[in-house]
Amino acid sequence: MKLSKSIPLYTVANVINKGLVFLLIPILTKYISPFEYGTLSLFTTSLLFITPLITLQISSAINVEYYKSHFDKENFPLYLSSAISIAFTSFVIFLILSISLKGIVSSSFEVPSYTIWFLPIIALFTTWIEVFKNILIVKKKPLNFGIFIILFTISDFAITYYFLVDLELSFYGRILGIFYSKFLFSIIAIFYLIKDKLLIFKIENKYILDILNYSLPLIPHSIGLIIIHSSDQFFINNMIGKQELGIYSVAYTIGAAIMLLDISFNQAFTPYLFEQLSDINHKKKMRIVMYSYIYAGCLIFIGIVLCFLAPYIYYYFIEQKYHSGIKYVPIIVCSYIFLGFYKIFTNYLFFLKKTKLIAALTVICAIITLLLNYCLISVYGTIGAAYATFTAFLLFFILYSIVANKYYPMPWFSFNKRS
Repeated sequence: MKLSKSIPLYTVANVINKGLVFLLIPILTKYISPFEYGTLSLFTTSLLFITPLITLQISSAINVEYYKSHFDKENFPLYLSSAISIAFTSFVIFLILSISLKGIVSSSFEVPSYTIWFLPIIALFTTWIEVFKNILIVKKKPLNFGIFIILFTISDFAITYYFLVDLELSFYGRILGIFYSKFLFSIIAIFYLIKDKLLIFKIENKYILDILNYSLPLIPHSIGLIIIHSSDQFFINNMIGKQELGIYSVAYTIGAAIMLLDISFNQAFTPYLFEQLSDINHKKKMRIVMYSYIYAGCLIFIGIVLCFLAPYIYYYFIEQKYHSGIKYVPIIVCSYIFLGFYKIFTNYLFFLKKTKLIAALTVICAIITLLLNYCLISVYGTIGAAYATFTAFLLFFILYSIVANKYYPMPWFSFNKRS
């Protein structure tokens, strides 16, 4: 499917998907206090930290290898099955550790001990779902992809509503909603992978070694990204309190809504980019640059629209007790615009399998983010966290644009010359 057709399909699917997610915000803010919302945010952030340690970026390895010209597509099921076996082994290890060290994990992440066992299990479900979603992307099936994620979100919404509203389980109801919806759709994902003969009960050591060689250096990258995205929540919790964290988290969710364009573009563009880079010429480079600039312009436009709509979103959909967080939204929006710019460049390094370099750059940015959060929150309070996020994402964009263009030069500023 052509890029011009696939981007709108991914965008519509993600808009519907995010729209359903946003319908949860009024319900969550009505039935959960800011303090409890802060606890929920710490749980979801803890899940973000655990997930890459279990998924081990196997989806990224599968995506890249799928488009390599030397790769034998007949062996793809064997490669995919080997990748999933790695993630399952990691899951077993972390499940044992999380149960054995429940008290330490609970105090470290400041989440209730009775929720700890959810973390590795939900992460495993996420792995299966993400692998299946990526298969639909690389096979250029945006319609199937859209149906899958929309049905998943409807399920997530309905189950959460039942536990949160009908059973009045507060933030724990949201955790159960995440758990059961991911369980259901991970089963669906596994069923279809087996049905399509992509998942077989056989593995190959050479593929396991190749996947680990690609994926392990990306673990610091994944953790670094999470630190850049989410460390502000732990700083706010420890330096200010869960009440303010809950207010900030709602604002962050609204500001980060611009990601729906970011995600949609990358879902359509990444397979296209890898396919073009496998057999590149000057004309293809020019076309890639053109699409990248169009995407950047759309990202800025959507960001402006979101900032304009934010007061209305708060007024009509968000409980009054959360309204003080509206001032954080424009800063978060600007932050995610630069994160979107960063994604224009990072795929070149993924294609070249420069995973160690990617990890090094991300770790540097993560360390700077930690320092920025501590210093800026100490001086400015909660809004300092938003400033830290903006600065980190801006730095991320600058570093990756310079490094990516060094290793894979593109005609970004020389449209009339051959590169």
